[in-house]
Amino acid sequence: GTLPPEIGQLTQLTKLGFGINNLQGPLPNSMSNLVNLELLVLSENELLDGPVPDNGFASLTSLNEFVFTTTALSGTISSQICNRSASLVEARVDCGEIECDCCRGPGAQGPCTR
Repeated sequence: GTLPPEIGQLTQLTKLGFGINNLQGPLPNSMSNLVNLELLVLSENELLDGPVPDNGFASLTSLNEFVFTTTALSGTISSQICNRSASLVEARVDCGEIECDCCRGPGAQGPCTR
């Protein structure tokens, strides 16, 4: 199935795990409204495609763990997320399709894997 735009109304949500759920289609831009989200897992959804939301999840200031592996997502994860290295626990993305500053840069020891 697809993620409906109404998911952005769940603004108090702190954890969202949709790994291995046969999701397809793009992520709704309304996901940027999930400002209390600490964990976001979208891995193993090969038909989940399109760009990450417009602001690259920059508004998700509580996000400290995200996994976007084995998807067809594209675009850029905001550098603001990766620059919060003190609070970033884990970041795993398919760096070939998604640009993520956690994966590069001087001294990049980030938890992001390729």
